[in-house]
Amino acid sequence: EWIKRRRIRTLILLFLDAPIDYIIMHNQLEDRNQGILQEFISDEFSFVNRVRHQGTGASVQPKSLNEYSQDDCYILFRFDRTDIQTLMKCFRLVDAEGNVKDLKICNSTKLSSWWTISSDTAFLIFLYRLSHNIPLHLVRDHFGNMSVPKISAVFNYMLDYLYDNWIHCVTTWRSSAKAFPDIADHLRHCGCPYTELVGFIDGTVQEIYRPGGEKCVRENITQDVVYNGHKRFHCLNYLGIVLGNGLLHMNGPYEGRRHDSALYRDSELVLGMPVIQASMNRDFHLYGDSAFPMTSVCQRAQKMPQTEAHARMNQ
Repeated sequence: EWIKRRRIRTLILLFLDAPIDYIIMHNQLEDRNQGILQEFISDEFSFVNRVRHQGTGASVQPKSLNEYSQDDCYILFRFDRTDIQTLMKCFRLVDAEGNVKDLKICNSTKLSSWWTISSDTAFLIFLYRLSHNIPLHLVRDHFGNMSVPKISAVFNYMLDYLYDNWIHCVTTWRSSAKAFPDIADHLRHCGCPYTELVGFIDGTVQEIYRPGGEKCVRENITQDVVYNGHKRFHCLNYLGIVLGNGLLHMNGPYEGRRHDSALYRDSELVLGMPVIQASMNRDFHLYGDSAFPMTSVCQRAQKMPQTEAHARMNQ
């Protein structure tokens, strides 16, 4: 699930067509304002609990998007109301006239139990869960005292819906390529010695349990396929590319035993770079560590610099 969350965050910023400075600021928001966020959340939850325990029998109802102020939207969901409305239109959570849809969600614990929720409330729950690392019962208090299983079902429904329908925008350059000229110019103005650099490439691993059991035997899956001799544990490999504007594109998962250079050869993102270079007539490239080959698509530090210019670039 963690890889889905990372890709969906990138997808949301892609659909907003946000400028470089906005994306960098958005990625740093959680670290800068963590204290403010926690204080605001505590105040909100204490208010909800007071209303819920006044003895009147009234329960807090879920709010629609229009009931939140601009400041509340930015603090709770990290986007203002206009951005959220734009995202809902891009993700087709509203109809052609701008009216919210009713989503039919199945209770994961009871497959025969179906219930409906408005698309704006479901999307707000999804954004809120991505924005704050808090238990589900606290999310429940903020959204009309919904049960924890329902909150979980809504989040998983939205995660799967966005991932299944729009993830191709993250695993390919379809939506990001148009920003390459601005990224390269921005990095060059910041002092980057590479004039056409647009991103940084590296492999990452996600540790998993050792495969076993009847299913693995039946499907002829052996544990050595996912065992990484360098890390000395079982894992899955991913190849990530972070662009100069902070957006993360990722391919995977791959077998844990494979080296970063092997992932580089099979990556759809890497294979798509020559097409972008030819269409824009610019030699855009990535920067990686010594595990990656030096090609027209990828640059790395010189192992044995022959000139002073190469030595300065290594520094």
